[in-house]
Amino acid sequence: AGGGILNNGGSLTLEDVTVQSCQAIGKGDSLINEHTTLDALGGGIASLGATGNVNVTDSILTANTALGGNGGNFNNGAGSSARGGSIYFEGSALSINSSRVEDSSAIGGNGGNQDQNGQTNGGFGGVAQGGGIWIGSGAATVDKTTFKSTVATGGNSGTGGNGANPGGGADGGALYSVGNTTITNSTFHLAGATGGNGEGRRSGLDHRKNHV
Repeated sequence: AGGGILNNGGSLTLEDVTVQSCQAIGKGDSLINEHTTLDALGGGIASLGATGNVNVTDSILTANTALGGNGGNFNNGAGSSARGGSIYFEGSALSINSSRVEDSSAIGGNGGNQDQNGQTNGGFGGVAQGGGIWIGSGAATVDKTTFKSTVATGGNSGTGGNGANPGGGADGGALYSVGNTTITNSTFHLAGATGGNGEGRRSGLDHRKNHV
């Protein structure tokens, strides 16, 4: 969590700062029949805990990525999820003013592949949420801020002899919020959310499912 900056329940203030080309990298399933994924949270900044406060003013967050890990090549080996390409926020208050969030992405991990012979399943694709920002709690205000070329891309499921699990869903190409968020005087440009494919079997029909 927090490829560039990790705020673990404290107060973080950025003024006239650039956070660029940072990554948070998750881990897919690595043990058979055990859920061992670790999600990628906040490629640029992650704020964790109920008491965190983050203030961003006159700053640029660009080319940051939350990248889920791919699942192992065994039955149901799931890819991990990715949340918040530039910012992942849990906490008390988030304030973003006169700033830019650009060229940022949340990319879910791909599910693991299985041989087409046998009753095995390809793994789930990882979910992607908030190509620019993910807000999970607290109150957030965004003012005079531009979101440009931010994307959330769900991971593809793996192939299997029996079939495949679904591809990962994608939500909030620019911003995903389950908190209380107020946005004023801001621009969203070239944002996108694209779900992953359900790959199905290697042979025969290739069944694909998109979640957007």
